[in-house]
Amino acid sequence: MKKLIALLCLALATSVFSGVPKIILDSDCLSDWDDVGALAILHTLADQGECEILATVACTVDGVSPQVLELINSYYGRPKLPVGCCRKGCSVWRQGHGSGHIKFTKLVAQYPEYVHTQSPLQYEDAVSLYRRTLAKATDGSVTVCSLGFLTNLRDLLVSGPDMYSPLNGRDLVAKKVKLWVSMACNYPNGKEYNSKMDPEASRVALADWPTPIVFTDFQYGRHLYTGRRIAESDAHRSPVKDIFKDSMIPLDQVTPTSWDQAAGHPSWDETAVLIAVRGLDLYNLERGTYRMVGTEGDDEWVADAKSPNCRVTEKTPLAEVGKIIDDLMCVGPKPAFPVRRAIPAPKASADLAWVDAAIARFAENYTALLARTEREATHESQYPRSCRKDGSITYCKDWDWCSGFFQGSLWYLYEATGEMKWRAAAEKYSDLQAHIRFSNLHHDLGFMFLPSAGNGLLLTGEAKYADWLHDAARTMQTRFRPSMGAMQSWGYWGEAWKKRYNAPVIIDNMLNLELWMWESENPPTGEKTRERDWLEGEIFREMAEAHADTSIGLLIREDGSTCHVADCDKVTGKLIRHLDGQGAGHWSRGQGWAVYGYAMMSDYLGKQSYYDTAVKCADWALAAANLPEDGIPYWDYQAPNIPDEERDTAAAAVLGCGLLKLSAQCAQKGDAVRAARYREAALKIAKSLSSEAYFAKPGEIGGFVLKHAVGSKPDKAEVDVPLNYADYYYLELLMMLKR
Repeated sequence: MKKLIALLCLALATSVFSGVPKIILDSDCLSDWDDVGALAILHTLADQGECEILATVACTVDGVSPQVLELINSYYGRPKLPVGCCRKGCSVWRQGHGSGHIKFTKLVAQYPEYVHTQSPLQYEDAVSLYRRTLAKATDGSVTVCSLGFLTNLRDLLVSGPDMYSPLNGRDLVAKKVKLWVSMACNYPNGKEYNSKMDPEASRVALADWPTPIVFTDFQYGRHLYTGRRIAESDAHRSPVKDIFKDSMIPLDQVTPTSWDQAAGHPSWDETAVLIAVRGLDLYNLERGTYRMVGTEGDDEWVADAKSPNCRVTEKTPLAEVGKIIDDLMCVGPKPAFPVRRAIPAPKASADLAWVDAAIARFAENYTALLARTEREATHESQYPRSCRKDGSITYCKDWDWCSGFFQGSLWYLYEATGEMKWRAAAEKYSDLQAHIRFSNLHHDLGFMFLPSAGNGLLLTGEAKYADWLHDAARTMQTRFRPSMGAMQSWGYWGEAWKKRYNAPVIIDNMLNLELWMWESENPPTGEKTRERDWLEGEIFREMAEAHADTSIGLLIREDGSTCHVADCDKVTGKLIRHLDGQGAGHWSRGQGWAVYGYAMMSDYLGKQSYYDTAVKCADWALAAANLPEDGIPYWDYQAPNIPDEERDTAAAAVLGCGLLKLSAQCAQKGDAVRAARYREAALKIAKSLSSEAYFAKPGEIGGFVLKHAVGSKPDKAEVDVPLNYADYYYLELLMMLKR
């Protein structure tokens, strides 16, 4: 007899578990939170190519149940996955019933970005969704996995022909469904929760279902504990983590008889999903019939070697099965974009141990700056920009060109340390800034969004950051003037700015071009395509290339020094005049923008003229007559009162980043001498900035890191003060060395 049962079970596994399962999930998503764990592993298995999810269906009339399905589907990157809702429901379970309703309503409220349906009537009728999905499916291809009441399945079986299929419900199931996996049954008898809640529906569904059924009964899942790992993980903004963390008994309250144990919560629903996708290899099976007896929800299991149905019992130790479930539950959503960097970043090499020490000190300062910002920042001015001589912090508005650097530094600290507090803060301040991506008041959307959304995308893969970059790139293109072959910097379109300029082109914009270059390599596709879908990647590359070419002629002198501003005629594009802008003729930060910007463009396009320009500008900067021994330049290389002029740590940090990037390119081109020279110069700058002369003690300048930066000396603005972009590029330089 045992041999016969084994052969029958083998036949079952062979016939219904072949190929990639196509799953319809039917869940109450209300009475217990293991439904969420089951959904999590189902989506993870789908991400891994082990199954295809056809639809998700709620089996209660409580409006929060389909919302939870929509929430988890959207969280895992499947917002269009169909969600069905039970229209009638069982007689016991009604809208707003029990503590589960309260917990899941709270969960939905925590994630409004994932739930857009407010009423259960807005979801498709469960039976209609079943029939529509089955009618489109290949014959004998669908696995139904039910985690809750059997109301929907009874209603499906008794349904009549409709617009989707001429078959009645039972015949449609027989034709399209190969297997039903049900979290039901209480061996050997009792009142299993999912079955007893709608006993009449359970009686009909269990008696009339025309294909094989695998039952994962109450007793098996009761002693299989999972979920503690996800509850105590460092997963950030995860509804799966939140529901387990908020619902499970704390460890210090666990007793031998409590539902939750040290390893977690009973895994009834997770077991059903695992079987529906991966089959029966982990389990022993017993053939038999599960049925309802009487009208009060009583049930019984009757062993029957000839039955097409079976229930699972333990074969693989429960702890091993639990580890599989926990591993899948902890994977999280598959990023829409790949995460490009290790978190935390590896330690720096032994000869650069000082880099890790400097980053640790940076984090200490920014802990204080973040705390102060949380206390002081207002809705109007949210981002710390500088610190006055009296110790008060200046905050900038979201449209300010400096509005992205603070969160950029927070993102780098998250990358460096892996500490979730930095990510949470970076996300908060990036989210606050997001709406300004549609403003074209000036040219600096690259400076504003590459440090914030750009780093957020690299470190999380979250699609929202890509959306912001797409929008910002399109907004910035409105400032491109074909007549000039360049982007106009300041001023409203068609107007002179403060009557000082006509159509200015400035050296700073060489760094803003990276936003267009990113867009050229990552054009939005499919549902992400905006109305202006004619703005494809090639157009952004052409605009960036044109601007870089134009800037070589307008802003790079023959000797490799740079001019800050070229004012042009807005109609013809012809040069009207050169202006010193924020410099005195040889502005040091502008020189850094040129080195870094052309090295960046050379990286993207491999164009020799960009490489040559970066080299020429770098050689001029390093050979400048007034460059101090420590590598930190004056605010202008030829300021009139050197040595009695302010240094500029911001200019040094930007130049250091450019030199390090250019050094790698020189090495690739076989110019070992220049490669070594530029790297040594970048190292000198980084070490100098890390010294007491420039690196502030904790609290010394409000939490900022670098002292002695200069915004605009000619305008008497932000002279010899800390600046958030000085800190950002300094930390970027450290991270480049660390990587």
